[in-house]
Amino acid sequence: MEWVPEKETPRYVPPEVRRKVKQRGLLKFIVAVAEMGIGVALYSLLGTLALPRTLSGLENSPDGVRTTGTVMRGELRKDISFNGVHPYEIEYRFVDK
Repeated sequence: MEWVPEKETPRYVPPEVRRKVKQRGLLKFIVAVAEMGIGVALYSLLGTLALPRTLSGLENSPDGVRTTGTVMRGELRKDISFNGVHPYEIEYRFVDK
């Protein structure tokens, strides 16, 4: 049978020490929540700025020309891999005036 130490009696913690420990814990929690809020705000701001602009605004551009395109070649690139997936290289040919 293995030896099990006797249970220690609870020690007395003065009320001012208990209050300081609670205040520090609350302060750490408030700082952590504030840092998370700032992080989420920066992430969303930088995320919206980093997203590429859509091409929908170019459809009505005064300098735009409507054209048709043909896929000339599609090739699976086996020498490149992104997370185990090989990309395709596609070559287009556009006809415009």
